[in-house]
Amino acid sequence: MLAPLDLSFRQTVVACVVLAVYFPCVATFAVMLRELGGLKMLKASAIMALTALAVGTLMNLVLKVAVG
Repeated sequence: MLAPLDLSFRQTVVACVVLAVYFPCVATFAVMLRELGGLKMLKASAIMALTALAVGTLMNLVLKVAVG
């Protein structure tokens, strides 16, 4: 899926980690909307997105130091 993007090793690893952490589908949002309501679903989605970005940022920094 990421092969056509011609990413470096570090970019590929970070992309895979972020996709693994944050990959909700439409059904996930539908269930969250039904179970939590609109406002709580938006809050939960924001938390998931921020967590994925934080993990990706930390992974990028770690690989930058480790791999160079």
